[in-house]
Amino acid sequence: MFNKIAIFLLIVPAVHSAVAVFPTKVGDFLLLDLGKDIHEWHRVRNGQEEVIRYCEDDKQAPSCNRWVDKGMTPVDDGHGSIFANGTLLIDPFELKDAGDYFSNDELERVHYSVDGRYMKLARTRISVIAI
Repeated sequence: MFNKIAIFLLIVPAVHSAVAVFPTKVGDFLLLDLGKDIHEWHRVRNGQEEVIRYCEDDKQAPSCNRWVDKGMTPVDDGHGSIFANGTLLIDPFELKDAGDYFSNDELERVHYSVDGRYMKLARTRISVIAI
């Protein structure tokens, strides 16, 4: 039984994200940056996941610089966009934009110790709250 508990305790930290709380004033702009090579951002608002993608050529795809739900239906008025460098801009930030933001494109952070062990750090999850 102890082995099962130990395995569970090792798995749980890998499942959770590194959470950052980011208070943002309604009416201001929100700028989020997780580094280069980010092509897609996700957010969870009211339990619903939405996605926005950077598109260089195909501007007709529904999720190009526009938040869409899992059915690819637009969920806002198009005030979000992603720059080529992966930075997400929401301008202006509205109360309905509050939620958790993350990208599966974020590089994994791995720490190697001198004795050959390694540890993966959780990807970032940014909890944006309206103030």
